[in-house]
Amino acid sequence: TSPPDDDDTTPPLDDDDTVVIDDDDTTPEVCLDDGFEDNDSDGAAAAVGSGSTLDLAACESDEDWYAIDVAIAEMLSVDVFFDDDEGDIDLQLYDPSASFLTGSQSVDDDESVGPVQAQTGGWYLAKVWLWSDAGSSPGNDYDLLVTVDPPVCIDDAWEENDSAAAAVAASAGTLPDLQICDADDDFWEVSLSAGETVAVDLAFDDDEGDVDLRIQDPGGTTLASSMTVTDDESIPSFTASGGADYLLKVDLWSDAGPFPGNAYDLTVAFPGCTDDDHEPNDGSPDATPTGSWAFSDYGLSLCTGDVDWFERDLSAGDTLEVDVFFEHAAGDLDVEVYDTSGAYVTGAYSGTDDESVAYTATASGTHWFRLYLYADGGDPGQGYDLLVDHN
Repeated sequence: TSPPDDDDTTPPLDDDDTVVIDDDDTTPEVCLDDGFEDNDSDGAAAAVGSGSTLDLAACESDEDWYAIDVAIAEMLSVDVFFDDDEGDIDLQLYDPSASFLTGSQSVDDDESVGPVQAQTGGWYLAKVWLWSDAGSSPGNDYDLLVTVDPPVCIDDAWEENDSAAAAVAASAGTLPDLQICDADDDFWEVSLSAGETVAVDLAFDDDEGDVDLRIQDPGGTTLASSMTVTDDESIPSFTASGGADYLLKVDLWSDAGPFPGNAYDLTVAFPGCTDDDHEPNDGSPDATPTGSWAFSDYGLSLCTGDVDWFERDLSAGDTLEVDVFFEHAAGDLDVEVYDTSGAYVTGAYSGTDDESVAYTATASGTHWFRLYLYADGGDPGQGYDLLVDHN
């Protein structure tokens, strides 16, 4: 036989020989999908029910979508639990038409949305995604908690106005998006002088519940009412026999429809007094801007129970000057100034024609002043001219 070819022969290992494995041949770590993939879009959302779903994975550039069946008026909450040190996860909620509802995008552990009341029944969508990766391993693990609760009546921002003692002052204009709940009356208050007239309207859908309206004296005696079994209620004219704070009582006579309680709009008017073009400027959030230079406006009006708010940006050291011109015989008008924090700082309260006030700002920012009718002396409301400047 022929001897073996030296080039094809592997020499035997001596006892001192070692084998070295090249580290470059190791496989890099990857983000491992969970069992719900591929739920990477709203059209491929994975159906989940109320309760916890554990050991999920969020990977970079790989959204997770979940579909949740919710009946109309039910309350939906979604929570995502994770360690932000391993990657920042964010959460958004969409309605059955895939329109955005709300989201939670903090830079801390965990995200939460809701409770949100379902305005329509159907499949609501939760989107979970890895905003930024971190930590030792690709992606981040998370747990998903879905909570679907029975319908509830959601209070409006004016609660708790559930008694005559807690009544909220209602000025001229419309308060929209109010809510009346079963066994939870709403009380509003209007200040009337003797002989003054007020008109009150409620707008609502009777198919969602029958709402009634009453005007009461301070002792709770009903003086006027509107209690039909159709949409809306109206007391077009109530004239006060004496000066007092009168009560508007709104109650839910009977509930109906899928949503507990009923939504309504409250409109209060004082016939004979016409609002000016700056309405509604009945609170500081709706204050009329007066610019940076001399501001003047003429033929403005202020109705009983109404407040006119104006605003101006000042630098520290600026002196705000407000002059209001009117005839006192037609009504006593007063003016008050508020600083950048919304705190009262000064006012003018004479018992004669006109008011004038000056205030030197101690801090830079938006300042407000408001005008109100302290007493109505003749025809309903009071007309005035306004001049504003600062130096």
